[in-house]
Parts: sequence; structure tokens; C-alpha cells
Amino acid sequence: MDKDIININTEIGRLKLQKTEGLQNKIYNLKMKIDRLRLEESTIECIRFIQNPEVSIKPVKPKKTLLIVLAGAGSFLALIFLAFFLEYIQKAKRDNVIK
Repeated sequence: MDKDIININTEIGRLKLQKTEGLQNKIYNLKMKIDRLRLEESTIECIRFIQNPEVSIKPVKPKKTLLIVLAGAGSFLALIFLAFFLEYIQKAKRDNVIK
């Protein structure tokens, strides 16, 4: 009976210690979160607005004509390169460089 009482008292002490350690871990984690939030707050406080944001009157649209012209010019250059490359291959076959 005395051994059971001693075992129960040690178990109670162990559980109290675990509870204390768990609470200390939670406190430590909360302190770390607070420190991180303070750091973020200081970063946000450094931002200044020069003027308030405004909505543009004209909506922003893609420049279709510019995109089409650039695509056409790029395609034209690629075709010229391809034509020179094919001519090089034909000459090389004719001169027996490529077999």
C-alpha cells in the first residue's frame, strides 16, 4: 500500500513537471511569435506613402498591335535564318561534306 502511494505521488510529480514543461514551451513559442510580429511591424512602419493610390481612368490593356508587329518581325528573322541554314545544308551535301 505504501509503495502504491509513493508510485502515485511520483506519477503526480512527473505529470506536474510535464505540464510545467509544456506550458514553458508554449510560452517560449508565443514569445517567438511576438518577436516575429514586432519585427514585421517595424518593417511595415518603415513604408511611407508618397500619395494615396488612385484608380486609372483608362483601363490597362495589352498592346495588340505591338505584339503582332513583334511576332511578325521575329518570325521573319527566324525564316531568314532557316533559309540560310537550308542553303548551307544543300551546299554541304553537294560538296560531299555531309554524307
